[in-house]
Formats: sequence, structure tokens, C-alpha cells
Amino acid sequence: MLKVNLEKNLEHYKLDVSFTVEEELVILFGRSGSGKTTLLNMLAGLLKPEQGEIGLGGRMLYQAGKVDLPPQQRNVGYVFQDYALFPHVTVEKNIYYGIKSKQLPNSGDHLKRLIDIVGINHLLSKYPGEISGGEKQRVALVRALAYRPDLLLMDEPFSALDEKNRLQCHEEILRLKQEWQIPILLVTHDHDEASKLGDSILYMHDGKITQQA
Repeated sequence: MLKVNLEKNLEHYKLDVSFTVEEELVILFGRSGSGKTTLLNMLAGLLKPEQGEIGLGGRMLYQAGKVDLPPQQRNVGYVFQDYALFPHVTVEKNIYYGIKSKQLPNSGDHLKRLIDIVGINHLLSKYPGEISGGEKQRVALVRALAYRPDLLLMDEPFSALDEKNRLQCHEEILRLKQEWQIPILLVTHDHDEASKLGDSILYMHDGKITQQA
């Protein structure tokens, strides 16, 4: 379970949100600039709130003035909108980045299945600068799922994919959600995608959750 109660003053408004996510997929929906990515960055530990707390599976990830775990200790998978791949290493090394050697025996079959489903076998020896935007997005998705996170954050992860690959990724996300039973937060601007994937939808406007459906 993910428990969130956060405040942060931004340039044009104050972000102030409070919600709970069970082992389900929750959509963050709202116009650009409404605070969706800022919220994901705070959950991942990339941006510090000013007040509040973040609890995940009985662990406190952040509590104002007391606890602020760094990203590498949160076990949070994050698919960034701009991919955030390391340009100086191959796709394969990007995927395996962050997986400890003791985890590899248990990760092998899982990673092979992900790589097959997302269709990036032919990209493993290439560098990020040698592949397209859609291919980078698929690599980023596999990397975020590689080490079995306790929480998965996705910022418009399928926007650059063609219809076939997008539908395949939809099915894999739904299957993984059922198998892993972890909270998933996904940002999308696609109503059909939100309706298909989301157990619930949080509508955001100027840093506030205005509606839950």
C-alpha cells in the first residue's frame, strides 16, 4: 500500500495532495502543468516536498524533518517521459543497471520475457543514440520493471509507441499488476488508455486532486 500526504510550493500554485493506493493501477490525469510529474518525482525521491509523508508497504520513504530516503533505497521503478537512458552504455547494460549480482539468477527469466514481449531483442547491443524515440521508451519500460520494484511510476510511458507495441505493453502491464500486486501510478492524456488500464483515476488541477473516478 502507498500512502501519500504531500505539500510543495511551486511557481504558480501549491501542490497539496493526499491519497492512498492499494495493489492497483491508478491513473493521474490532468492538463500539462497540473503537477502530475512533480508528484511522481517526489515519490521517487528526486524532488523534496516541504511537508507531509510517503509510506510504502510499511516503510516510511519520507517524513518531513525526519526521514528522506534517497532514490536508490526506495525500490521504486520509474519510466520517465524523456527516457533518461545512459547514453554511454548499451541497451542491455541500461536494462541491467541497478540489479545487484545476487538478484540476477532470479531475474533472468523475468527479464527475457519482458524483452521478448516489448520487442527489443535486436536492440540489446546498440547504444541509446542509435535507436528511435519509441525504441528508447520500450527500453525504459523494461529497465523500470527489471528489478521488481515495490512501486512503479510511469510518466506517459506508451506515448511514442505504435499501436501494436502499445497494446502489447498494455497487456503486459495488466499481467504484471496481477502477478506482482504492487501500487502503480501512470500518467496519461489518453482517455481510452486510462479507461482500459486504470482501476481508478485521480484528476489533478493546479496541484490538487479535484476528482476521483
